[in-house]
Amino acid sequence: MLFILYTIATISATISILFILYWHLYLYDVPDNHPKISSEEHEYLLQNVGISEEPLVIPWLSIFTSLPFIAYMACYSAFLWNIFTMMNNMPMFMQTMLNIQTDESGYLYCIPFILMFLSRNFNATTYPIIRNYSGLSNTVCRKLYCCFGCLMVITSLLSIIFEEHVTIWHVVAAISINLCLGDFAYSGGFFPTLLDLAPNYAGLLSGVSTFIAFVIACPATYVNSIIIKQNTKEEWNTVLWIIVGLFIFIMFLYLIFGSAKLQLWSVNKLEVPERGTFRSTIIFNASRNMSTIRPSHMF
Repeated sequence: MLFILYTIATISATISILFILYWHLYLYDVPDNHPKISSEEHEYLLQNVGISEEPLVIPWLSIFTSLPFIAYMACYSAFLWNIFTMMNNMPMFMQTMLNIQTDESGYLYCIPFILMFLSRNFNATTYPIIRNYSGLSNTVCRKLYCCFGCLMVITSLLSIIFEEHVTIWHVVAAISINLCLGDFAYSGGFFPTLLDLAPNYAGLLSGVSTFIAFVIACPATYVNSIIIKQNTKEEWNTVLWIIVGLFIFIMFLYLIFGSAKLQLWSVNKLEVPERGTFRSTIIFNASRNMSTIRPSHMF
């Protein structure tokens, strides 16, 4: 058992180190410093992104009072709460409520996460095709994806709550729907919209929102352990009702306040170097071009 744990830890650490090395070798502050950038890539970045010689003034007040960004963080927090519960608590549900051994439940529990991985790649690939074919705006498509994913999470958990005698395949199917189809709300819904809301601050907002979402969602496992004392169906139903309530809330919140439109507070004037000279441009046009060219960009 210890060998398996050490192997898992070693593999995870090795992958992390490889990512760090890759990041160190290929990440540069500006296109001019990159030794392998092509002239086409260089021109594209200058024309569509721009480079500022002066540090950007970050509009923190506008960011944290932006309703679309607040809706984004709420969705992210609820999504992580659901993931942490499914990942950390539901295996115990299968062991205690269904009398499934640890090794068997481990194999069965791989199925929902494999399906979630496939769903995420499917959404990233097909979203621009579906959007272009439907003719709907980016905001409307993101909201539809988000609502569909939320409904799938809610429906899957209600199927467990209202079934007194659940079976193992019922639970596996419900969790698969939760993670696989529920991921439409994440990978096809709210998550990619930071590049649409504020292309200039997408990396910053991603870090800030991820930190806040993890702070909110990390106590999920602890809260669930407080609720689950006797491993009764009623206690587990309470855990699932919390997630249902969260997803009902974020579904309507994102439906009302969610957006994939460029926010005015993210618009800045930049000085863009053009092969030795400087020309003034407004990042609004660049941001709009980036959103149009790469509507499904994942980061």
